[in-house]
Amino acid sequence: MRATFEKGIARDRGDCYLVKVEGANHFSIAWPVDEASGRHYLDETEAGDGESIRGLLAALLDAFIEDTLSASPQRVRRFAEHALVAEFRRR
Repeated sequence: MRATFEKGIARDRGDCYLVKVEGANHFSIAWPVDEASGRHYLDETEAGDGESIRGLLAALLDAFIEDTLSASPQRVRRFAEHALVAEFRRR
């Protein structure tokens, strides 16, 4: 993820984010787990409280949309120090 964020995103306008959520996996956003991919068993087991992780992901998505629509990166920034955020980068 880090390499994609650092090398794959060419622009540096302050509207691109990398947020790693502690204990989350690729399927944390959905409940129950969506096994339609046929590869759900390859992912790491969710190591945190699923409800808290999904709540944070929903709040991050909401903040990102709001910041994008208002062209003001104020809401997403507040998550940089959140207890469940293991890594936060912006460029």
